[in-house]
Amino acid sequence: MVCTTGLAAVWPRPVLLVYGEHDTTFPPNTPEDMLAAACQPKRMIVVPEAGHQNYLADSREYRRLLLDFFR
Repeated sequence: MVCTTGLAAVWPRPVLLVYGEHDTTFPPNTPEDMLAAACQPKRMIVVPEAGHQNYLADSREYRRLLLDFFR
């Protein structure tokens, strides 16, 4: 597979996007657009009730999600 998107520089490495449900730092649809532009393997995690980078409040759950992704 040849990946020609803007995220091609990281392919074939996995792409994990972590986004807070209430993040107002990025324009709407930015995470979805980034995910669509990435080649497989890719995954997006939307953290409920979180804003921009404050999803670390539940650090155990955050670590679990990261470990699950890289397994």
